[in-house]
Amino acid sequence: MSDQLELDLTRLIIDEVEVASRRLTDRLLRHRKKLLNGRRNRLNSFEQRLYDRWYEGLDFYELALYLAQECGDLFNRRFSSIATKKQDHKFFSLIRLHGNASLIGGEILQLLKGGYSSGAHARWRSLHETAVIARFIAEEAAETAERFRLHQVVKAYEDGLEQRKYASKLGSEAPTAEEWTKIENAYKAVINRYGEDFAGVYGWAKPALQRRNPTRKGSVKFGEIEKTVGVDFWIPYFRMASHAVHPSATSIVFNIGMSMKTPHPVIIAGPTNAGLADPGHGALLSLANATAALVPIGLELSADEMGEYGPTKDNDNNVGLPTNQANLELLALIRTLLEITERAGDAFISIHRQLEAEEAAKHQHT
Repeated sequence: MSDQLELDLTRLIIDEVEVASRRLTDRLLRHRKKLLNGRRNRLNSFEQRLYDRWYEGLDFYELALYLAQECGDLFNRRFSSIATKKQDHKFFSLIRLHGNASLIGGEILQLLKGGYSSGAHARWRSLHETAVIARFIAEEAAETAERFRLHQVVKAYEDGLEQRKYASKLGSEAPTAEEWTKIENAYKAVINRYGEDFAGVYGWAKPALQRRNPTRKGSVKFGEIEKTVGVDFWIPYFRMASHAVHPSATSIVFNIGMSMKTPHPVIIAGPTNAGLADPGHGALLSLANATAALVPIGLELSADEMGEYGPTKDNDNNVGLPTNQANLELLALIRTLLEITERAGDAFISIHRQLEAEEAAKHQHT
């Protein structure tokens, strides 16, 4: 085939593809309401069937999420005033970490209700990381919380470097010279204050870990913090959840939503009614951990209230409430949260086993 003929044929094919694409686009847009309504009706029916099966676990999950958010609200209202007066870095770190944990918990609930168990498990990974960092900060001195908050300067510097590098290709704006000077100066200031190690991913945690283990070496990894707070037994589940985050040879053959005992592996490209137990129960356990991390700082602030700062006020109605009473309320809420979490776990596991039994019986007759 001559070069000219090959070029003409290529142009012809491209023209035909363009014509066919325009026709398909026009047809799709003409019928989009019918197509989308049909799809939405099928999904709504599926989600109702999923809820009919998993409702007990999902209802307990939602109750636990509500309790955790109530704990965060109480903690913030009762202690924010005194924490602001003393510029308490632990309070501000923990209340925001707890807010993030509650947000992720809500995202996981929506994914579970939609049948996206693998996505829910991936978000549990983030919730677990949040709870681990919250527990670590709660157990350490205020200096560690301050370092944690100031590490945002390092992240801003790293973000700025990448934005400056790729802004033109992204068609976005890079930091102005003035903005970059401020970012760079702030970065240099924290590195000058804390040393080069502070620039590491978990550089803010290194001195605290060094105090716990003077013989430790090297940079800080998340697993070290995880082990320090005593929850490294979650590593196998963390690894399993990571398969939903990173494309790998395992991720293309494993999905928690196809964990039933089926004789042939399937390709999951949409929602499934299986695999809700692990992400559902795991998320609530992590959310409970993040919530329990509020207690130590609440006790510290209660002691401060008895000293120089005076009684706290409720931010909503300005009615004072002794912080020791607030701690009792917080502990009662957390105790109830743990009870509901345990019931949710029992419900999720029971439903999972029932579904497994049904699948096994189905395949015995095929």
